[in-house]
Amino acid sequence: MSEERHLARAADAAAGGRALGILAQRLHGRVTGVARYIGNLLDVWAAQLARPAFPFTRIVLLSREPLAGDVLRGTLENRWLPSSLPDAAWEQVYVPRLARDLDVLFCPSYTAPLRRPCPMVVATLDMLQVTRPADFPRAARLLRGPLYRLSAQRADAIVTLAEATVPAIVEHYGVDRNRVHAIPLAADPRFTAVAEASDAETMARYHLEAVPFVLFVGKLTARRHIPELVAGFGRAVERGFPSRQLVLAGPDSLGLGAAAVGARVHVLGHVPDADLPTLYRRAELVAYLSEDEGFGLPIVEAMRSGTAVLTLDRPVLREVAGAAAYYLTEATPDAIAEALVELFGSAERRDSLAAAGLARAAHFDWHHTAAQTLDVLVRAAGSRS
Repeated sequence: MSEERHLARAADAAAGGRALGILAQRLHGRVTGVARYIGNLLDVWAAQLARPAFPFTRIVLLSREPLAGDVLRGTLENRWLPSSLPDAAWEQVYVPRLARDLDVLFCPSYTAPLRRPCPMVVATLDMLQVTRPADFPRAARLLRGPLYRLSAQRADAIVTLAEATVPAIVEHYGVDRNRVHAIPLAADPRFTAVAEASDAETMARYHLEAVPFVLFVGKLTARRHIPELVAGFGRAVERGFPSRQLVLAGPDSLGLGAAAVGARVHVLGHVPDADLPTLYRRAELVAYLSEDEGFGLPIVEAMRSGTAVLTLDRPVLREVAGAAAYYLTEATPDAIAEALVELFGSAERRDSLAAAGLARAAHFDWHHTAAQTLDVLVRAAGSRS
C-alpha cells in the first residue's frame, strides 16, 4: 500500500470520536524500559476503552512498521508509515502526518515532533542528558540534548516519574512548573513473592539452584556503580561468606565478561522478561546503586517480590523506597562490603526490609499510574479547541 493510500485509509477510519495517539515505535524488537512503560499503560487503557466513562473512543498507536496483533490487544488501532530513516528523523518527518487528526499525542520517550500536529504530552523520564552528558557519545549529545529540550518546551504538558526530577526539568528546560507532572511507575503484576512451579526450572537454567545470591537488574553502566559493586561483593565474600554469588542481569555495556569478575559473579546479559520475576523473588538481596536515576523501577520490582533492597541515599531513590531499603551514602567498595556483610549475617534484618518493602510496594499501582497519566492527556486534549 502506498503512503498516500495508507494515510487516506487512516483518515477515513478517524471519522467520529475522540482519539488518543501514542508514539509506539519502541514496541518493536527487544522489550526495553520504555516498551514496558507503554505496555503497562496500554494494558489498563485497552481494558477500559469500551467503557462509556473512558474519555477517548479510540487509541491509535503510531509506528513505522505494522505492530503485532498481540500488541494491539484486540481493541487498539495502528497507523504506520514505512521509512529507512532513523527513528528520530522518522518521528519528525512522518508523525505530524500520522497524528494530524488526533485529539492529543502522547510521546513516551523524551522527544516529540517539533512541527506540532495536535496537542502533545511528552514523557521526560530522567535528566541524564543534563546531569551526566559524558555518558553519551558526542553525536548523541548534539542531537538529543536540543531535541529533548525543544520537545519539552513545545509540549502542552510534561510527564516525569518522580517529584525529585521536577526542579531539574523546570530549570534546565525553562518550562512552567505547572506543566510538569510527576507520576510514578509501578511493578508489573507478574512480580510477586509467591513461588511458582516454574521457578526451579528457571533457576537451573541459570545454574543458580540452591545458591544464595545478590541480584542487580538493569543495564551495566558506570553510573550504577557496577565495578564498585563487584569489588565490594568480593571483599564481603572474603570476610566469611564464601557461598554467596553476585548476579548481574542486563546488557553488559561495560564489557565486564565472566573472566574479568571471577567465578562467583554471573554476568547474564539480557534476561527475558519471563525469567525476571523468578530471579527477583529467589534473590537474597537486590542491589541497586544508581546515580541520577529517573525512578528506580527495579527497587519496586524487588519490593513487590518480597526481597530486601540495598540502594543509594539519593532523593529519587528515597522517594521510591521510603523506609523500606538499606541506604548507602556513597557506593565505595568498602561501604558496599560493610553493608553486604551486615545483611548477609542477619536474616532478621533482611526479613524486616523485605516485609517493609512489600508494604511499600502496595503504594505503586499501574491503575493509579494510568489514571493520572490519562488525566494529563485529557487536559491537554482540551487545549485543542
